[in-house]
Amino acid sequence: MKPLYTFICSWFSLVLFAIILLGTTMPTVAMPPAGPPSCDCGDLPPDTEQTKVTTVCIDGDTCEVAITYRHYEATPMEVDPCNGSLRINSRTCFKKVCFVNCPPPIGKEQKVMEGVFYALNPLGGDINMIAGAIPFCNDVYCWTVTMPRCVRWEDSCLVRCLDAECCTKSWRICIDTATGDPHTEDVGIACHQPVQVCYPPCVTVECQYNPALVTSFCR
Repeated sequence: MKPLYTFICSWFSLVLFAIILLGTTMPTVAMPPAGPPSCDCGDLPPDTEQTKVTTVCIDGDTCEVAITYRHYEATPMEVDPCNGSLRINSRTCFKKVCFVNCPPPIGKEQKVMEGVFYALNPLGGDINMIAGAIPFCNDVYCWTVTMPRCVRWEDSCLVRCLDAECCTKSWRICIDTATGDPHTEDVGIACHQPVQVCYPPCVTVECQYNPALVTSFCR
């Protein structure tokens, strides 16, 4: 009986040791993404919502606009909503843009949204003052932005259509140490890009939001 008891105790000790060893040597598993970002910005904290007045240039006309959006600084870095293996520094989500001193440029919705993106773009208007946090290219700043696919006019404001999908992209941004020029990289694994067809009064906006391209003030 004693040899059997000794065998069982030895076997149990070996199993327990193996569990402890595996538990300490297994690699850390990346946190899963929280889920696709909400097109109405509802997955970002309400206190990150703000309205900033700036200017956009549409076909040579410079107009004052009020842009409402949510901007969330992730400190420490958090899991990207579209890519569980990517950590991001911040997220920006558009809600609406209102024209203050110009009539709404109806029929130019694509250019309006590109003008808004320019204002949000850290390599453009940078109204969130992100540019100072962008490092040299031995490191990167990761920015995720959500913009609408379908928009419509409400008086002088361009807003997201309620049932619309959205365009969400994640970008790695850094400054080239040799030239001082910005370098951007589209993160390949990203949220599904919408193909939704927008019906009147909604207007389709193409997902052409590249920080490296939308860097000129006038659209």
